[in-house]
Amino acid sequence: MSLRPKPPASSAGMQPGTPRSAHADARARVRAGADPGVAARTLVAQMTLEEQLGCLDGDTEFWAGDPASLVVDVEAMAAR
Repeated sequence: MSLRPKPPASSAGMQPGTPRSAHADARARVRAGADPGVAARTLVAQMTLEEQLGCLDGDTEFWAGDPASLVVDVEAMAAR
């Protein structure tokens, strides 16, 4: 018996021939009713140790990872 859930039959929203990521598969399974804990454990089990450690240490600071949030719309500020 395999612990790995079957991937969803549909790849809605994806271009034909585009490979699905393990993360996209896990999201689709949860949306289809799979247990989120099982999906998360399955996803983490597929990660390398380096990837797992990268999730723990927070490689990129939040604001550095979201440069759009640092942009100020000067015209909108002036219109207030």
